[in-house]
Parts: sequence; structure tokens; C-alpha cells
Amino acid sequence: MPETTPEPMNRRRLGERLQAGREAAGLSRQHVADTIGTSVATLARVENGRQWPKPALFRDVLDLLELDAVQRAVCEGLFTSPRGPELVGGSQIRRTYGQFIRLEAAATTRRDYAAIVMPSPLQTAAYASAVISAAVPPLSDDAKKARLKTRLERQRLLAAEDRAPLEVHAMLDEGCVRREIGGRPVWLDQLAHLLALAHDYPNVALQIVPFSKGAHASTLGGFVILHFNPADRPMAFIELPGGDIYAEGDDADPYGQRFDMLQRAALSPQDSLRIIEQIRKDAA
Repeated sequence: MPETTPEPMNRRRLGERLQAGREAAGLSRQHVADTIGTSVATLARVENGRQWPKPALFRDVLDLLELDAVQRAVCEGLFTSPRGPELVGGSQIRRTYGQFIRLEAAATTRRDYAAIVMPSPLQTAAYASAVISAAVPPLSDDAKKARLKTRLERQRLLAAEDRAPLEVHAMLDEGCVRREIGGRPVWLDQLAHLLALAHDYPNVALQIVPFSKGAHASTLGGFVILHFNPADRPMAFIELPGGDIYAEGDDADPYGQRFDMLQRAALSPQDSLRIIEQIRKDAA
């Protein structure tokens, strides 16, 4: 089953990943210990999940193993997640969400099912600000500004110049499109932004799951699936008030199945855009 991230579990999962990375590199514990200047016993306790590595040892092991960007991001997230909030863009956020931001930056494709709020890569600044302002518990003005800055900076992945742009396939519940977040002007501008993105960005695809479909494959809420290079299996992310959940390997497969079922229930991209345009015209 997918797991949230209490400290003992993260310690075990981190140790398993470091051991797997070492073995994949064909390195013995003795070689790694000698190279980074620690003892075999210490390295064994780390790999067995009985001890957290010190920051310097952790960095040295990651550098020696030469993990790919995805695996390194996962290890970094596991290492930092039990240690309270982290600073991203000057704002304190959950460590688990900080891990998601690192994984998103390493991903090639992001597939969303959004039931209430537009996926963050597609939000306008005003819409994002309204979403952030609704956070519970309430955020300070400085925290709101910092989180907005971080969110907008992440949207650069859609038009990155130093890498292939992030592909986003967003499955939107009709309620997500019709919900007037931020007030009518902000909402209408958000709908216009969706239309512009779908028209101008070939790496952005939108589909609407209409109300007429009734109950569907994900009535319990939204989720995100990140895809990486072909050698890495997808990872699913579910944001929850009580703690974020990551689903990897076989645990991520049901989310891919849900997304495929939602896609079959959804309107075509062309019809979806026509619906968005019609909603916008009717409300203007």
C-alpha cells in the first residue's frame, strides 16, 4: 500500500534506496566506506534503516553513487522529510511537498486529475493567489507571497529552454472549470488562460470530465502522476491535509488505470476547449 512519511519508515526507505544504488553501481560497502571516510558498520546501519546518515555522509554517498535526477530527488526528500518544514522560495512548506517539487523538476510528463482546483502549472497568478489565500491554517502575507512566487517559478517548466518542456495532460472535472475561485473576473481570466495554453503550448493537453458522466473512476479526489525517463516507473502523488502520499512501483499502477478510465469518460480535447469557451461566454 502507498505510505505517508513518518520518520522510521523514511529512514528504512532511504536505507533501502542507498543500498540498491550501491549494489547497482557494483560497489561494496567497504569500498564506499573507505572512499567517503566512514566505517562499514556506520554504512550498514544507514542501509539497514537503523540510523540517519549525517548530512555530509549523505551528500558524499549520493555523489559517489551518481544516482540519476529522479532517484537523487527521492533520496533527498526521504532524508529531509521528517525534519519539519523546509524553505522553498522563502516560504515554509511541508518537506513532502518540497520533495514533490524536486520530482516535478525531474519529470518529463505530469498527468493530473483535478476535481476542485486547476492544476498548479496552469494557474494564473490571481487564481493561484486565491487558492493560496484559502489555506488552513491561514498564512501570513509574506508566506502567501513566497508561495505564489514559488508556484509561478515552477510554471517555467512548461517552456523550459535548458531541457525538454514538461508535458502536462490535465483531466479536469467539470466542477473544477465552473468553480468561481477568486471571484468572477479572476475565474474568467483563468478560463481564458486555459484556452491560451492549450492553443499556444503543444505540450499542454486539457480534457473535461462532464457532469453527465456521473460517478467515475476517481470520485474520491484528485491526484498527480509524474513520468520520468523510460527506465523509471511513474510515481503518483496525492496531497492530503493529514500528510501527503507517494505511490511508487506497483502502488502507482491503480492511479494510471484511473487516469486512463477518466480519459475514456472525458470529452475530447477539442470538445473540452469548446465547453470552456462556452462557459466563459455564458458567464461574461
